[in-house]
Amino acid sequence: MKRLLLAILAAFLISFILSTAIDVVLHSTGVYPPFGQPFFDTDLYLLALGYRFVITIFAAYVAAVIAKEQAKKALWITGMIGTIFWIAGTIVTQGLGPLWYGITGAATTIPLVLFGGTLYELRRKKIQVGS
Repeated sequence: MKRLLLAILAAFLISFILSTAIDVVLHSTGVYPPFGQPFFDTDLYLLALGYRFVITIFAAYVAAVIAKEQAKKALWITGMIGTIFWIAGTIVTQGLGPLWYGITGAATTIPLVLFGGTLYELRRKKIQVGS
């Protein structure tokens, strides 16, 4: 149970820290407008989705590594909670950006998390074969 909780927590911490760090850099360098200012530039939102997709896959991979035998359970829980966070964030920030961004994030979270788990499984099988 400890490993399961630690895996889920690690996934969210990784996602939060990396996404926030990249957001701060992009805001402070002028790529994104100042925090809290509405913007609807499709290219910038596609950029944000791109790095969030990569971060989600990486965080899920790390969660699977930590959870080991409970990897699938950890991934499904992480994916469901992540989807809920995307939906909540979309509701809370309504009017600050395009609706499609939050919907896309919510719709892709579970598939991306499961993909991260698949990468873990492929690596684990490769290591077992090589042993």
